[in-house]
Amino acid sequence: MVRDKISRNLDERLVVYAEKDLELLREKRKRAERIMRAFVNLNAPFVLHGSVARGDVHERSDIDIAF
Repeated sequence: MVRDKISRNLDERLVVYAEKDLELLREKRKRAERIMRAFVNLNAPFVLHGSVARGDVHERSDIDIAF
């Protein structure tokens, strides 16, 4: 699968998702939120990054959290 390079341009842009892609993004972000909530309770600093943070998820996307 050929993927586009991620733009490093910080300008705003409108992104329109197909309904199935938007639902997948919601599911991945809910999962990430549950994981991160556990670390907030431990006062552990973290950053969500990768495809879930950018919004370009696919079925096999993992959840990248840096501590």
